[in-house]
Amino acid sequence: MKIIDAHLHNWNEYADVNRMLRCMDRCGVERGALLGPLIGGACPATEEVDASNSRTLEFMRAAPGRFFGFCYVNPRHPEHARESFRRCAEDGFAGLKLWVATFCDDPRVFPLVEMAIERQTPILVHTWLKATGNLEFESAPEHAARLASRYPDGKFIMAHIGGDFEIGIKTIRHLSNVWVDYAGTPNEWGVYEMAVSELGEDRVVFGSDGPANFWCNYGRVLESDISEAAREKILALNFIRLLPDPLRPREVSPQTDPPVCGGRR
Repeated sequence: MKIIDAHLHNWNEYADVNRMLRCMDRCGVERGALLGPLIGGACPATEEVDASNSRTLEFMRAAPGRFFGFCYVNPRHPEHARESFRRCAEDGFAGLKLWVATFCDDPRVFPLVEMAIERQTPILVHTWLKATGNLEFESAPEHAARLASRYPDGKFIMAHIGGDFEIGIKTIRHLSNVWVDYAGTPNEWGVYEMAVSELGEDRVVFGSDGPANFWCNYGRVLESDISEAAREKILALNFIRLLPDPLRPREVSPQTDPPVCGGRR
């Protein structure tokens, strides 16, 4: 099956583009959505945001056709965020990435969402509901739901299915403009079965949160009690359909051999 990893970061072991590409090749990942190294922590300065997006652009140029760049912004710097997104779009970035500088339904985010809708680009929203308590402005599923309700024409990916997948799925299941990925180290039984049952097989995308453990995330999709057609959609096709038409690949070469990815990535 085709594999597109919709949630990658170029940090730690993946700070080197050649290392990332070797790991992708060993694991059979044809393309990946690159969400940047998130330089500067929870509330980056403008120059740190620029550095993150510059690193993403370097990877895109080093390996044409392998990465879909997502523009990282800090909505606390509204003018800079809008200019960053405009510049990224001109450089061929495929989407918008929101992390934890503000809640995703903060009014300062609204102009960015409107720009994304105009460009038909998806918006990936970090969401995580933690038993130990969230970061100060870390979005939970309820924030993503409010944002998506405000903008029914937007295409939102609620990353990590909100951390607590049962709450996450139930919170956004009535919103047809919200997709989910379950990227990250925690992977529990029954996630994909519930997501497909409650959201439909067209609203789930595959992501690893690389350089987190690829095989844990990939294995959950393979072992899930869902149809082969649903697996195909989750592993590649659903994400492709979220992309703006000019960036949507018309052909993705078939995976002819089973992926082999031995050892620590």
